[in-house]
Amino acid sequence: MKLIRVEHSAKKYKQWVRIEWNMGRRCNFDCSYCGRDLHDNTSKHFPYEKFEYTISTLREFYSDKQIRMSLTGGEPFVHPRILDILKLFPKYGVEEVSTITNGSLPLKKYQQALEYINNLIFSWHFEFLRVDHMKSVLTELPNNKVKVHLMYLPGRLEEIHDVVEWLKDNGIKFNIRRIRPMTNTAGEFNPPGASGMQFEGIQFGGAEGYYSQAELDYMDSFNKAGTAGVNCELFTKEEQWLDNVNTLTKNKWNTFKKWKCMAGIETLMIDNDGSVYRATCKQGGVLGNIETGFTLENDPVICAKQWCNCAADLNTTKWLETA
Repeated sequence: MKLIRVEHSAKKYKQWVRIEWNMGRRCNFDCSYCGRDLHDNTSKHFPYEKFEYTISTLREFYSDKQIRMSLTGGEPFVHPRILDILKLFPKYGVEEVSTITNGSLPLKKYQQALEYINNLIFSWHFEFLRVDHMKSVLTELPNNKVKVHLMYLPGRLEEIHDVVEWLKDNGIKFNIRRIRPMTNTAGEFNPPGASGMQFEGIQFGGAEGYYSQAELDYMDSFNKAGTAGVNCELFTKEEQWLDNVNTLTKNKWNTFKKWKCMAGIETLMIDNDGSVYRATCKQGGVLGNIETGFTLENDPVICAKQWCNCAADLNTTKWLETA
């Protein structure tokens, strides 16, 4: 079988642009599985004016599209002007905004944030989280606007089971995220607080090397619930059908080298150093920086990667031009 085209199954996304914006590395946690490349407690905050410049530029360029924005970090809520930044999205008519947080900030700040954005995603990090605080925050926020990513830390099976039952009892949506702890070249696990290491010489170990069989079985009990929904449409010369992006990776159909891709038209990515790219895969190179200026483009990009592995990019419209 030979694929010649991939699209998002939801046709509305042809009129939307999906933007992932990493607001910076600054974070008040220091989880052992999160490297210096992703977080620290010293990086500068981008000025408020750069956020307004960026949002207004995006709105102008994508004037014929709706914008779906996902804000990540670091920890977005440690920015001293986070609420002012969030106010910019309705000001410039951005249609849908969600942001992620570690749940450590006061309830009032999250309540205020939900006046300007659509959804809050809470990452439950067992190494640093104040559990009572997280629970008190979650129970005071509307269930239809929050979701929990439960970071499945190895060795915490009983604790994780209790959290899952609490989330279920309180009607809070959640999913379980498998952690790939950072190890050094000797294969030693980095303990909590030891995440200030450069990625050079570091490998990400497979989950089986860190989880017990009981922990893997518990995760599988959720995976078998069939949570993977339809999110892409696949085409060959003879047929087309709806499927899930996981099928692409499972069958090794996720190779699109020399294909044309709508990255930059249907998707965009802003990295934690302010660099702007067409997608999380960064194909086509950097388009500029939010501090010094950037220029967006309307032309499809030619993929130069052997494999496309990011779920956020896999169902971006792409096609193989044939004679």
